[in-house]
Amino acid sequence: MIIRRSSQGHRVRLHRNSSPGATRTKRYKDGTAEALTYPSAFKYFVDVDGSVVKKSNSLSIAEQYYVDECSK
Repeated sequence: MIIRRSSQGHRVRLHRNSSPGATRTKRYKDGTAEALTYPSAFKYFVDVDGSVVKKSNSLSIAEQYYVDECSK
């Protein structure tokens, strides 16, 4: 589940890990596909442009990382 997402340039999203270990694939009309693999052991994670860059069990730590990424 997406908690927060940025609309400024790069795609930065803060997720609550509702499906540990799952891989979600999103297909677009232009034929491209995007896969996101959820971490298996953490409650929250941040993905930047489709890559998981931060995993944490603390919402405050994950949110601070999200804010730092958005400010770049």
